[in-house]
Amino acid sequence: MAENVDNKNRPTASNKYSLYAGREEAVNWGKVASNLTKGLETIQSQREAAKQKILDDTNTAMNELSEIVDLQSGDMNRFVLDGSDFSKNTLQANMDLVRRGILKPKDYMMIMQAQKDGYKRLSNYAKNYDAKYKEGLARIQDGSASNLEEFFRGTGFSYGNVKDKKLWTDPSTGDLVLVKMIEDPECSAEDKKLKKCKMIMPKRTEYPDNFTTPGQMLNMIDYKEDSRELNEDVKNLVTNNLAEVITATITSYNVLSGGKDVKSIEDFRQLFEDVEGKGFENADGTKMTFDDWLTQQAKGVVSDPNASAEYLINSDSDYKFTLDAEAAKKDDKLILATSDGGPPQITLTDKQKEEAMRLAKNQINSQLDSVVKINAGLGGQQERAETGGEINQKTLDANINGYLGDLNVVLTDPDLKSSEGRLNKLIQQRNEQNIANGNPVITNVDITDDIILVEFDGREPIRIIRTEYDENDKVGAQTTLQEDIAALYDVLSPFGDKEGYDLSATEVTQRINDNITLGDRGKDRKVGFEEADEAASTDNTSAKVYDIDGTDETIADYLKNKGGMDDTTTGNTNNEIQRVLNQTINRFLSTSDKQAFSDAGFTGLKIDVSGTGKNNRITVIYNKPVKDEDTGQVTMEEVKVDVGTGRDGTTMEQLADSIADAMNKVNEDANKNRKSGGQTYMTTYPEWKKDNPNGTYQDYKKEMGL
Repeated sequence: MAENVDNKNRPTASNKYSLYAGREEAVNWGKVASNLTKGLETIQSQREAAKQKILDDTNTAMNELSEIVDLQSGDMNRFVLDGSDFSKNTLQANMDLVRRGILKPKDYMMIMQAQKDGYKRLSNYAKNYDAKYKEGLARIQDGSASNLEEFFRGTGFSYGNVKDKKLWTDPSTGDLVLVKMIEDPECSAEDKKLKKCKMIMPKRTEYPDNFTTPGQMLNMIDYKEDSRELNEDVKNLVTNNLAEVITATITSYNVLSGGKDVKSIEDFRQLFEDVEGKGFENADGTKMTFDDWLTQQAKGVVSDPNASAEYLINSDSDYKFTLDAEAAKKDDKLILATSDGGPPQITLTDKQKEEAMRLAKNQINSQLDSVVKINAGLGGQQERAETGGEINQKTLDANINGYLGDLNVVLTDPDLKSSEGRLNKLIQQRNEQNIANGNPVITNVDITDDIILVEFDGREPIRIIRTEYDENDKVGAQTTLQEDIAALYDVLSPFGDKEGYDLSATEVTQRINDNITLGDRGKDRKVGFEEADEAASTDNTSAKVYDIDGTDETIADYLKNKGGMDDTTTGNTNNEIQRVLNQTINRFLSTSDKQAFSDAGFTGLKIDVSGTGKNNRITVIYNKPVKDEDTGQVTMEEVKVDVGTGRDGTTMEQLADSIADAMNKVNEDANKNRKSGGQTYMTTYPEWKKDNPNGTYQDYKKEMGL
């Protein structure tokens, strides 16, 4: 092919591959170098700014972590101070890792924020501890707190005792964590006996409940849940609605000619079988039996697991909460309560659910007699509206019949725990009225086959003889259940002295015959109530106000004004400090504190100050009974508890903290070890006769004060 001579761009050089079409401009390497330099400078500047921000943020965090809240409790102050130091050390250690290039800046910032948040919550926990403790205690005392609230809050407050706790940082999140240490599993039996075992950090996978964040601690002490009573819930959810249920059922029977006369639980059961027409139906259209109805009602009552747990614990059947999932699997009396930082979640076992259902069914059954009578069958005439007086009478009748039904349970229920639970509730309600009306409170009740004993604070006891014996030691006379209920009604029923409730024995007996299906009094029954001794106080602080002989005092003010020392211990000997501290602790220990100390079998309480004046220690000392597990022999063992220092320069406030700490530790140990023999009962005549074979029934009555 001929070449195109008009193509001026065609290479003409001998090496046509050495040339290119369309000549390009040469690269400006100077400009490129300049832009590169600027880019590197920008990057360097940004890195320096980032480093400076990390340093500035770290300094700010360090300052924030150095802000220690002013707390009354010395233990809490040390707790927060340790938290501050720990978090600052954590930041310094991780900042060093950033400088060495081992830790990424963004990971460090995450750790720093987590430490700041953790320390803030730790400070808030300590700052609010006393107020939340008082709030929680008040709610427990007035009965408004649920058992779950008491347990969950109590768990949260337990972290305030930092004796066996250690702060730790979760390496995966940077979170501040409080860890409860455990005794070294490899500790020898001898060292365990001598209490020389080393405390070590447990594995989180094996002891998850030993690891708690300050946020979780705060949530625990702030948790609230109102108490629930099975009796009241059944009334609200079931029996208060029975009027409508019975009326509708009877109406379906035959409203023109009149309905069934519902007088008892037996009559109510018959409605499910005898009513003509539609009657009661299940969801699938089949005829509903009484047991079907009862099961459905009970399911509605126990549908909330928190409520079910409350009923179980209130049943006085040794149920209690636990955080330990493994322990809950092994013991059906332990109710599992877990939390991921929020409110506790209740997990019930199948057996616990069954027991809650049983309790609910029993409670529904126990209330039916007192309710169905009030909602008697319809007559054949036109129904008229009830007057206010009739409505009030209905309410009064329902209350009275309910109380009589409760007393029937107390005297006849085969489940003695259930009987005692019902008795305790009645006494609590009656004592509230007694206090409001200025009457003596009930302190003890014994119910046996032979005797009913009711004791009061500031009044002679009431003794009711249930069984008399003849000269041959055979049962000669015995009260009826109606008579026993009538006697107890006057003493135990709430509002018993209020107008409309003050019934004669004859009126009570008539109501029982009309409305109550009596149980079997049984044999060898013992049911009782005994007022619990007041626990020794463990919420003592240097600033707590005490009523001392009608005068408000704090430990700190007492030491300042009456202790005989100056503002500090400077110039005072150990003996002088010791004398003042012993005077102070004896002054501020309450009657209940001293009673708990005595009940525990403790003796010889004193405070010792020893060591040099520059570095002395304050120790609380007392003797404690210890039982040898092998021989059973009890010996007194001296207990020494270190509670602080009284060296030169110690302030009166610091000494007051030591006194409060000593009181709390002694009282805590006393509460834990006090003798609790439980409910005691008056001896029945057959029991007394075994120990007094030659005695007569008259001798027994004289000895028992009958």
